[in-house]
Amino acid sequence: MFKTSYNNADYQDAYLHWKTIVDLCPCSWNAIFNTVYLQNMFDDLIQNTDNKEQKDKYLEEWLNSIGNRHLYFPKSYTEGAGLGLKAYYSLLNKKNSKEELKQAHDLFVQSIQMEKEKTQPAIWDVFFRLTEQLASGKRDSTLLINALELAVEYFDFEQYKFPPILKKMWLTLNNMGSTHSAVFKKILKMLHQEEPTVQTAQLLAYYSLEQKAEETALSFFKEALELSAANEQKAEVWYSMALIYQRQDNYMEAREAARQAIKLNSNCGKAYILIGDLYAASSSKCSGSNSMPFDYNWAAADKYTRAIEIDPTVAELAAMKRAKLRFPSEEDKFQRGYTKSGTPYKVECWIQETTFVR
Repeated sequence: MFKTSYNNADYQDAYLHWKTIVDLCPCSWNAIFNTVYLQNMFDDLIQNTDNKEQKDKYLEEWLNSIGNRHLYFPKSYTEGAGLGLKAYYSLLNKKNSKEELKQAHDLFVQSIQMEKEKTQPAIWDVFFRLTEQLASGKRDSTLLINALELAVEYFDFEQYKFPPILKKMWLTLNNMGSTHSAVFKKILKMLHQEEPTVQTAQLLAYYSLEQKAEETALSFFKEALELSAANEQKAEVWYSMALIYQRQDNYMEAREAARQAIKLNSNCGKAYILIGDLYAASSSKCSGSNSMPFDYNWAAADKYTRAIEIDPTVAELAAMKRAKLRFPSEEDKFQRGYTKSGTPYKVECWIQETTFVR
């Protein structure tokens, strides 16, 4: 009787037969709790009544049948799937208070923990969206981290495409500054494999630096250069690479990377400072032969001065560094015939730049 009415789309009559079976003999037929049957029937009943109390009654019956069906047919239905569907249909069919949203979220978590890899894509999707909504409203990074940990453990990324909402959750976590959790880095690597961007490449480079994996960091920065279209963005990447080369004591590469940054952003004062730092640290590289002691600091002063001229944000730092420089003594200048300030002077060694006597 139920199925005949259901197949004829007479859902009011189907409901009466359904209710009789559920009330009197719920163990008689497992299809009476079939998800599709219930959804089609109760959707129609709820949409076609204007009585709010009746709507709420239908929804409560629907949710209870979904939540309890595993008790009657444990081989056909699981408790975990029922909890997930209760939360799912509750969110889709009524306006929920903040407390009810939190309760639905808790049901999703229980469901996923019970169903694990068997959690259906629709449940994951609504769970992710609800988590992002709750976390954004409360600025609660813990909700996002816990949800991402569940995803990393149980979501089938091989079978299903990387969900866009998962990327949004990751970006929200990034915007909150919660970037050092293990799961944040795992999702970052997965995102970069799925859809590499300048941001993901740079973040992977920074994390590599934290692990003192400088060559790996350089490879990610080089990848960021290929992905970047904006000159200022490329300039930042070149500057980051210059810092790595500087740490590696590779002065030539460091200077070249800094020069590339300046080419792309002529107001990049920090790149000039970096070159100045390289020159100021060249004592061991520029002493001996016919070099005038401390002449490399004249070249360093030029870079600091340029930084002061073009970039107010680093002017104070550049001026402080310039003030600490030690220049060639009057005796050394006299012995080499450079007694007049302003006279052109070429700094040899690796620097190979023309400056002037101070």
